[in-house]
Amino acid sequence: MGRPPKNAHAVATTDRLLQAAEQAFGAQGFQQARLADIAAAASVRRSSLLYHFESKEALYAEVVRRAFREMRTVVARAIAAGAGQPPGPALDQLVDSLVAFASARPNLLSVVVRELVDPSGEGQVMRQFGGLIDALEHAFKALVGPETPTGAPLRPAILQIISGYLLRHAAGDLGDALWGTGEHTKVLARALLLGPAPA
Repeated sequence: MGRPPKNAHAVATTDRLLQAAEQAFGAQGFQQARLADIAAAASVRRSSLLYHFESKEALYAEVVRRAFREMRTVVARAIAAGAGQPPGPALDQLVDSLVAFASARPNLLSVVVRELVDPSGEGQVMRQFGGLIDALEHAFKALVGPETPTGAPLRPAILQIISGYLLRHAAGDLGDALWGTGEHTKVLARALLLGPAPA
Protein backbone atom coordinates (compact mmCIF):
# COMPACT_ATOMS: atom_id res chain seq x y z
CA MET A 1 0.00 0.00 0.00
CA GLY A 2 1.45 3.35 -1.04
CA ARG A 3 1.85 6.31 1.26
CA PRO A 4 -0.86 8.95 1.12
CA PRO A 5 0.22 12.32 -0.26
CA LYS A 6 1.87 14.60 2.28
CA ASN A 7 -1.14 16.89 2.39
CA ALA A 8 -3.81 14.15 2.39
CA HIS A 9 -5.14 15.29 5.74
CA ALA A 10 -4.80 19.02 5.14
CA VAL A 11 -7.84 21.20 4.64
CA ALA A 12 -8.50 21.60 0.92
CA THR A 13 -7.51 24.96 -0.55
CA THR A 14 -11.08 25.86 -1.52
CA ASP A 15 -12.26 25.14 2.04
CA ARG A 16 -9.46 27.26 3.51
CA LEU A 17 -10.36 30.09 1.15
CA LEU A 18 -14.04 29.87 2.03
CA GLN A 19 -13.26 29.84 5.76
CA ALA A 20 -10.98 32.87 5.41
CA ALA A 21 -13.54 34.67 3.24
CA GLU A 22 -16.30 33.95 5.74
CA GLN A 23 -14.20 35.60 8.45
CA ALA A 24 -13.31 38.61 6.30
CA PHE A 25 -16.76 39.24 4.83
CA GLY A 26 -18.37 38.77 8.24
CA ALA A 27 -15.99 41.15 10.00
CA GLN A 28 -15.54 43.80 7.27
CA GLY A 29 -18.36 43.42 4.76
CA PHE A 30 -18.08 42.78 1.05
CA GLN A 31 -16.74 46.20 0.05
CA GLN A 32 -13.99 46.43 2.67
CA ALA A 33 -12.72 42.84 2.56
CA ARG A 34 -9.57 42.46 0.44
CA LEU A 35 -8.70 39.42 -1.66
CA ALA A 36 -5.03 39.72 -0.73
CA ASP A 37 -5.91 39.48 2.97
CA ILE A 38 -8.23 36.52 2.39
CA ALA A 39 -5.53 34.72 0.40
CA ALA A 40 -2.94 35.39 3.11
CA ALA A 41 -5.30 34.09 5.81
CA ALA A 42 -5.76 30.91 3.76
CA SER A 43 -1.97 30.62 3.26
CA VAL A 44 -2.15 30.92 -0.51
CA ARG A 45 -1.18 33.55 -3.07
CA ARG A 46 -3.79 35.91 -4.49
CA SER A 47 -3.28 34.27 -7.89
CA SER A 48 -4.20 30.90 -6.36
CA LEU A 49 -7.36 32.41 -4.89
CA LEU A 50 -8.30 33.73 -8.34
CA TYR A 51 -7.64 30.30 -9.82
CA HIS A 52 -10.29 28.82 -7.52
CA PHE A 53 -12.67 31.81 -7.57
CA GLU A 54 -12.48 34.09 -10.59
CA SER A 55 -13.45 37.23 -8.68
CA LYS A 56 -14.32 38.65 -5.29
CA GLU A 57 -17.99 38.45 -6.32
CA ALA A 58 -17.67 34.74 -7.13
CA LEU A 59 -15.99 34.06 -3.78
CA TYR A 60 -18.67 36.00 -1.91
CA ALA A 61 -21.44 34.23 -3.80
CA GLU A 62 -20.03 30.85 -2.79
CA VAL A 63 -19.69 31.89 0.87
CA VAL A 64 -23.38 32.86 0.85
CA ARG A 65 -24.49 29.72 -1.02
CA ARG A 66 -22.57 27.57 1.42
CA ALA A 67 -24.08 29.41 4.40
CA PHE A 68 -27.62 28.78 3.31
CA ARG A 69 -26.89 25.23 2.17
CA GLU A 70 -25.53 24.49 5.64
CA MET A 71 -28.45 26.21 7.40
CA ARG A 72 -30.95 24.23 5.30
CA THR A 73 -29.05 21.06 6.24
CA VAL A 74 -29.28 22.01 9.93
CA VAL A 75 -33.05 22.53 9.52
CA ALA A 76 -33.51 19.22 7.65
CA ARG A 77 -31.56 17.24 10.28
CA ALA A 78 -33.48 18.87 13.13
CA ILE A 79 -36.77 18.06 11.44
CA ALA A 80 -35.71 14.45 11.02
CA ALA A 81 -34.57 14.28 14.65
CA GLY A 82 -37.87 15.76 15.84
CA ALA A 83 -40.08 13.45 13.76
CA GLY A 84 -42.71 11.77 15.90
CA GLN A 85 -42.22 14.12 18.85
CA PRO A 86 -44.91 16.52 20.09
CA PRO A 87 -44.69 20.03 18.55
CA GLY A 88 -42.99 21.65 21.57
CA PRO A 89 -39.97 19.34 21.81
CA ALA A 90 -39.69 19.17 18.00
CA LEU A 91 -39.61 22.99 17.80
CA ASP A 92 -37.05 23.08 20.62
CA GLN A 93 -34.87 20.63 18.65
CA LEU A 94 -35.01 22.90 15.61
CA VAL A 95 -34.20 26.05 17.59
CA ASP A 96 -31.37 24.33 19.49
CA SER A 97 -29.84 23.21 16.19
CA LEU A 98 -29.96 26.72 14.73
CA VAL A 99 -28.53 28.27 17.90
CA ALA A 100 -25.65 25.76 17.90
CA PHE A 101 -24.93 26.65 14.28
CA ALA A 102 -24.98 30.36 15.13
CA SER A 103 -22.60 29.88 18.05
CA ALA A 104 -20.14 28.01 15.84
CA ARG A 105 -20.33 30.42 12.87
CA PRO A 106 -21.01 34.01 14.03
CA ASN A 107 -19.13 35.55 11.10
CA LEU A 108 -21.31 33.67 8.66
CA LEU A 109 -24.42 35.13 10.26
CA SER A 110 -22.81 38.57 10.04
CA VAL A 111 -22.52 38.11 6.27
CA VAL A 112 -26.24 37.36 6.11
CA VAL A 113 -27.26 40.27 8.33
CA ARG A 114 -24.98 42.75 6.56
CA GLU A 115 -26.67 42.13 3.25
CA LEU A 116 -30.18 42.04 4.68
CA VAL A 117 -29.72 45.53 6.12
CA ASP A 118 -27.67 46.84 3.19
CA PRO A 119 -29.16 45.51 -0.04
CA SER A 120 -26.58 47.46 -2.04
CA GLY A 121 -24.36 44.38 -1.58
CA GLU A 122 -24.18 41.60 -4.10
CA GLY A 123 -27.77 40.40 -3.67
CA GLN A 124 -26.75 36.83 -2.84
CA VAL A 125 -28.46 36.71 0.54
CA MET A 126 -31.85 37.77 -0.77
CA ARG A 127 -31.72 35.03 -3.40
CA GLN A 128 -31.10 32.39 -0.74
CA PHE A 129 -33.08 33.72 2.24
CA GLY A 130 -36.49 32.85 0.82
CA GLY A 131 -35.48 29.19 0.46
CA LEU A 132 -34.53 29.00 4.13
CA ILE A 133 -37.83 30.58 5.19
CA ASP A 134 -39.69 28.14 2.91
CA ALA A 135 -37.92 25.23 4.64
CA LEU A 136 -38.81 26.56 8.09
CA GLU A 137 -42.43 27.15 7.07
CA HIS A 138 -42.67 23.63 5.67
CA ALA A 139 -41.14 22.25 8.89
CA PHE A 140 -43.64 24.05 11.08
CA LYS A 141 -46.61 23.00 8.93
CA ALA A 142 -45.42 19.42 9.37
CA LEU A 143 -45.44 19.93 13.15
CA VAL A 144 -48.78 21.62 13.76
CA GLY A 145 -50.54 22.26 10.46
CA PRO A 146 -51.00 25.36 8.30
CA GLU A 147 -51.95 27.78 11.11
CA THR A 148 -50.32 28.67 14.39
CA PRO A 149 -52.34 27.89 17.54
CA THR A 150 -51.65 31.49 18.60
CA GLY A 151 -53.44 32.92 15.57
CA ALA A 152 -50.23 34.62 14.40
CA PRO A 153 -49.74 34.49 10.61
CA LEU A 154 -47.25 31.67 10.09
CA ARG A 155 -44.72 33.11 7.64
CA PRO A 156 -44.44 36.54 9.32
CA ALA A 157 -44.05 34.78 12.68
CA ILE A 158 -41.20 32.66 11.30
CA LEU A 159 -39.58 35.74 9.76
CA GLN A 160 -39.81 37.55 13.10
CA ILE A 161 -38.12 34.66 14.90
CA ILE A 162 -35.40 34.04 12.30
CA SER A 163 -34.55 37.74 11.90
CA GLY A 164 -34.22 38.10 15.68
CA TYR A 165 -32.08 34.95 15.76
CA LEU A 166 -29.79 36.24 12.98
CA LEU A 167 -29.40 39.70 14.47
CA ARG A 168 -28.87 38.41 18.02
CA HIS A 169 -26.07 36.05 17.02
CA ALA A 170 -24.42 38.30 14.46
CA ALA A 171 -24.17 41.12 17.02
CA GLY A 172 -21.71 39.24 19.26
CA ASP A 173 -21.07 41.05 22.56
CA LEU A 174 -23.49 43.81 21.58
CA GLY A 175 -26.14 41.09 21.31
CA ASP A 176 -25.54 40.20 24.96
CA ALA A 177 -25.88 43.88 25.91
CA LEU A 178 -29.15 44.26 24.00
CA TRP A 179 -30.83 40.89 24.55
CA GLY A 180 -29.18 39.84 27.81
CA THR A 181 -26.94 36.85 28.29
CA GLY A 182 -29.59 34.15 28.09
CA GLU A 183 -30.71 32.41 24.90
CA HIS A 184 -34.31 33.44 24.34
CA THR A 185 -35.00 32.17 20.83
CA LYS A 186 -36.59 28.93 22.04
CA VAL A 187 -38.92 30.68 24.48
CA LEU A 188 -39.93 33.26 21.87
CA ALA A 189 -40.48 30.61 19.20
CA ARG A 190 -42.74 28.60 21.52
CA ALA A 191 -44.67 31.70 22.60
CA LEU A 192 -45.22 33.00 19.08
CA LEU A 193 -45.79 29.70 17.30
CA LEU A 194 -47.30 27.42 19.94
CA GLY A 195 -48.84 29.74 22.52
CA PRO A 196 -48.63 29.40 26.30
CA ALA A 197 -47.75 26.01 27.70
CA PRO A 198 -50.68 24.14 29.24
CA ALA A 199 -50.95 24.58 33.04
